[in-house]
Amino acid sequence: MRKKGNRKADAVQVLERLGKQQKRSAAKKRETVTGFAFEGRIQGSGRGFAFLIRDGVDRDLFVPAHNLHGAMHGDRVIARQVQAGTATRGGVAEVQKIVARGVTQFVGKIVAGGAYSYAIPDDARLAARFDVLNADLNGAVPGDKVVAKITDYGGDGDDPSAAVIEVLGDADTVGVDVLSVIRSYGLYEEFEKSVLDEAHAAPAAVTEAELVGREDFRNDLVITIDGEDAKDLDDAVRVERTERGFRLFVHIADVSHYVLAGSALDKEAFKRGTSVYFPDRVLPMLPQELSNGICSLNEGVDRLTTSCVMDFDDRGERTNMRVVKGAIRSTHRMTYTKVQAILDGDKTAREEYPDLIPMLEDMRELTRLLLAKRERRGAVDFAAVEEPKIVLDKHTGKIVSLTAYPRQLSNRIIEEFMLAANEAIAHRFRKLGIPFVYRIHETPAPEKIEALRAFAAPFGLTLRAKEDKVTPSDVQKFLNDAHGKPCERVVNQVALRAMQKAKYLETCSGHFGLAAEDYCHFTSPIRRYPDLSIHRIIGDYLAGGKEAVAKYREFAVVSAQQSSDRELIAQEAEREVDDLKKAEYMHDHLGEDFEGTISGVTAFGLFVELDNTVEGLLRVEALPDKSYECDEVHYVLKGSTRTYRLGDRLTVRCAAASKETRKVEFCLPDTPVSREEGPEIKKMQMPAGGSEKRGKKRR
Repeated sequence: MRKKGNRKADAVQVLERLGKQQKRSAAKKRETVTGFAFEGRIQGSGRGFAFLIRDGVDRDLFVPAHNLHGAMHGDRVIARQVQAGTATRGGVAEVQKIVARGVTQFVGKIVAGGAYSYAIPDDARLAARFDVLNADLNGAVPGDKVVAKITDYGGDGDDPSAAVIEVLGDADTVGVDVLSVIRSYGLYEEFEKSVLDEAHAAPAAVTEAELVGREDFRNDLVITIDGEDAKDLDDAVRVERTERGFRLFVHIADVSHYVLAGSALDKEAFKRGTSVYFPDRVLPMLPQELSNGICSLNEGVDRLTTSCVMDFDDRGERTNMRVVKGAIRSTHRMTYTKVQAILDGDKTAREEYPDLIPMLEDMRELTRLLLAKRERRGAVDFAAVEEPKIVLDKHTGKIVSLTAYPRQLSNRIIEEFMLAANEAIAHRFRKLGIPFVYRIHETPAPEKIEALRAFAAPFGLTLRAKEDKVTPSDVQKFLNDAHGKPCERVVNQVALRAMQKAKYLETCSGHFGLAAEDYCHFTSPIRRYPDLSIHRIIGDYLAGGKEAVAKYREFAVVSAQQSSDRELIAQEAEREVDDLKKAEYMHDHLGEDFEGTISGVTAFGLFVELDNTVEGLLRVEALPDKSYECDEVHYVLKGSTRTYRLGDRLTVRCAAASKETRKVEFCLPDTPVSREEGPEIKKMQMPAGGSEKRGKKRR
């Protein structure tokens, strides 16, 4: 069962609302006909009623609870429109027939009943509760989180029922919350025996025979730069000065040497598509024997690589590239923190790594050149959009810190070097015209751009584009205009959501956000299947030319589709865990004051995003004046003594937080709050908003 992320960002709703208004204006017509039947999908609301998402039709139909007739969230149905739509509403529908059930099992919590118990789904869009007979509890007791199979969908006036098929544990036990999300999204934890057998058979060290035919980089000064806790080190780098500029070596773990096409390992990696990163665990794409062992570019040991060697001139323009099968021996396992300290001139750090200082300073200079090159061509940088960094206590599982991920120069060095390699590889193999898997990012839809223009106009911002065809440079200039203004953060968020989602495709159509004609994902084959796919293609091409890779044409298509699908599921699951962990953290800080920025303005209150990336609702009832007037066009909430605007800084107090609903509510600092409980948050009717590694941006 898949669930969407539970973000409450008002920016998302504003963008979607404006987009729909734009489409309605363009159509210039009203929906007046009733009686027609439509097929579509039911989207639950969590409050009894639902919506019919019609195939090929933008406007949804409202379905009251009494018109559902047993249909629930996710079901495919045939429904009849029973009430005409207007210029602002899409009409009302009644379900006539359930074509197919969308949900067959769910994750939920057992609560006590009378003669039988109930299972309350974590996904509020499903029915409010499912009856569970005592014989169907499977040992579960009240308070347990469970996986339940739906045994009866109920109907008009009858409650649905379910049977427990797995007990996850007490809802308050450390780790059960994340396990619940894993089950909800159908993510894979354990590896099957055949997969583990192949992993166990992998060599513990590189043999001399494996080095034959490879370029030997083992005597070079080569380093890895990752987070402190990273164990799957799939990229290592080196920079040399040349007469014209710099030579960059990007060495990537040669995973395809150990994961053979069609093997049990390969099939498992294809099925998973990507590693999934949570604050308390990782669900790896490959078993540890590979991901942390023979494939990981660990310090001081020989490792096999696919290496991209690039030359850049003094303006950061690539003048030459080659890709080879190689072997390295990483000199140092560096972290972002250590590299940043060296670059900042920290005496202790520089004394510890004197051999690295010249190369790191060259890396800094090359990074600046690459950044300047991307800026010249108009690449989009959503610098004001921050990702959460959640740190847990390893013993208790409790959150010890919640901050925005730092974006230091040391992070940018690796990001820029990986982007450079990805772009160079994509360019080379597009020119060859062989089967490949590309990372594409399409031009934003015109209606999204128009909605963004309408959103930004009240702030005095204009998104300019020639002949209504927006370019990456247009978007970046727009973001530059917002820089330093109170609205910068939310404008970045809305602009980001106006962009298309990046995806994988067997044809190369460019990357809008990077302003790149060619782009692929080459640098993370330990944890991304598309990278592993093209490593396999590259290896066969280097060994046998174009004829050797013709067989991959169909494979490239299915690999791209599967990789896109699995990435989306992983992103949604990671986002949901972030939200529940944020709520858990804020519950431990009830009654404490925080600084934040108004990220949304509505008639019912203000959304405030804290500096630690948590977003919550400050209800209008919690504000000092008795009544307020909401200007939705200019995003202003005006009272008799105080006016609140989008982007204003605000001090708020945490009033309530719920892991179950993933919601946080604020009040003003002078409001008393119980640290133990806080107000009941389950009844909050807040509308839901729609990098490589964890903590790195996905592009």
